[in-house]
Amino acid sequence: DEVGVAPYQYLLRVRVARATELLEGGRASVTEAAFGAGFGDLGRFARTYKRHTGRLPTEVLRAARSA
Repeated sequence: DEVGVAPYQYLLRVRVARATELLEGGRASVTEAAFGAGFGDLGRFARTYKRHTGRLPTEVLRAARSA
């Protein structure tokens, strides 16, 4: 009730935000970002990340490394 979403959805948002920080830093691989954010399955991570951000994790990492 405090944040307006179900607990699991809140957890996913936090994990995606952490993964984004790792990816935008440009030093972590997609695998490292996924595991570092608490995801145990890369396929699920990629689908969840795309659903929440509209971008694939590889796109975010590629943009960070080219900047």
